[in-house]
Amino acid sequence: MNTRLLAILKKQELIKDNEEGKFYKRLAAHKPRGYDGEADPLKLEDWAAYIEKLLEVASCPENLIVKLASFYLEGPADMWWGTIKKTSPQAISTWEMFVEKLRNKFFPPALRRKKENEFLFLRQGQMSVVEYAAKFLELS
Repeated sequence: MNTRLLAILKKQELIKDNEEGKFYKRLAAHKPRGYDGEADPLKLEDWAAYIEKLLEVASCPENLIVKLASFYLEGPADMWWGTIKKTSPQAISTWEMFVEKLRNKFFPPALRRKKENEFLFLRQGQMSVVEYAAKFLELS
């Protein structure tokens, strides 16, 4: 009985691993770019939107989203994530929590305020309408 139960459990674990592998392969087929922790809010937001879109296209289940997305963190961002996983492995379980933690770390409040002020005091000045509109969208 124990042998049969052990065999069933091993089989279920293999099925679970195959499911994760299937979603990883779907995501990897798109050759996602990574995020290295650069303190450029535009790069962070662009990466998060890009990865979220890919996860959606790959039909990734909610319980794997953070695990798969975090695979594409590089450099300082990857080191930060390794620390977070060790100190509080269950602390970040949803995509929203993951992105918010990334923002708090790599787009700190002081930089957010600076960008907010840039937005509030944006003037067209010598910029063309197209340049002004692009800057407006970037800051917004």
